[in-house]
Amino acid sequence: MRPSRAGMAVGDDLALARLTSPYWSRRELTGARALVEQVPRTLTALEEGTMSPYQARQQPRAAGR
Repeated sequence: MRPSRAGMAVGDDLALARLTSPYWSRRELTGARALVEQVPRTLTALEEGTMSPYQARQQPRAAGR
């Protein structure tokens, strides 16, 4: 695999498994990485059920205002 394609295979594999495009799968992976690395409290709230996925998507937008 070319170095420029490293990491892309995960999005491609996810797209194949979920029957979506690689573009949308990579977007979802980017969002998942952001939850883990940038906003772990939001991830915890999602896991506990105290926050909905919709609310979690709104968090970064509200913080940037």
